[in-house]
Formats: sequence, C-alpha cells, structure tokens
Amino acid sequence: MWRKLSINFKPNRDVEYYYHRSEPLKQYTINWPSDQVILKKPESWLTIKNSAGFLVATPKNTKEVYEIGYIKTDFLQKEGDFLRYREDITIKGPDFGIWLGSPYEELSAMKRYSTAVFLSYKGSRRYTPWQLTEEVFDSRGVLSVNWLLEILPKI
Repeated sequence: MWRKLSINFKPNRDVEYYYHRSEPLKQYTINWPSDQVILKKPESWLTIKNSAGFLVATPKNTKEVYEIGYIKTDFLQKEGDFLRYREDITIKGPDFGIWLGSPYEELSAMKRYSTAVFLSYKGSRRYTPWQLTEEVFDSRGVLSVNWLLEILPKI
C-alpha cells in the first residue's frame, strides 16, 4: 500500500497537510491540539478529541475516502525574521512519500540550522531539506524534522 503526505508551509505560520493512500482510511489522528486544527471537507468526517487533546477523524463513508486534508494553525514558530518547523512524522510503512513545499511563497531552509533525521529498524539517515522535498521511505520509522525557514516572495 502506498501513502503520500504533502506538507505546504503558509506565510501566516499555518501548515497545510494532505494525506493520501491507496486503501480507504479507517481513522486518522492529527497530533496537534484539536482546537487548532481545521479539517478540509469537515462534512465528510466524524471527529472526537482523544485523551491527549488531539483530533481523531473517522470518515463517515469508509468505502470512498482515500485522503484527508487539514491545517495545523499557528504551527510555525517565529524566530526573528525566520520560521521554525519542528515535527516528528510517523512513517507507517514502506512506500510512504513526503512532498514539501510552499505554493504561495518561495521557501528557503537555512542549511546550517536545518536537520531531518529518519530513524528506523534499519538505522538512521540524515536529510537536507532539498533531499526531503520528494522522498519515498522504504521502511517504518520516525522522521524528526527541525528546520529554520525563510519565506521569500516569489519572483
């Protein structure tokens, strides 16, 4: 089964996510306080808040739902003129792809201050932001991302 997570950085400090998979979704947990999550197409989902305060979404019709879109509001932390993106992303199996970008602005990660490390049973691997732009993982694990971003106007 393939999975794809698209992550788009917004200039207002929000981060927009789209998760797609080749099999229907049964449930999806968004690890961010439920009051700071905006679901795309909320009419398609039943939602509850779990004991950690995170949003758990279950599709109303599991036979037709292969994707979920949502926004984590106020997720990027301001550090001077830059934005900090820090997140641990659970990679649930092989053929899990990640696409990163910003459709509205030009995005530049500060090389010296930006790291992403993937930890799995096969070991660890370090990524630069450019290597991670369109990466497909071949095993389960956790991708720890810690980037300092500069968002520049598109030319």
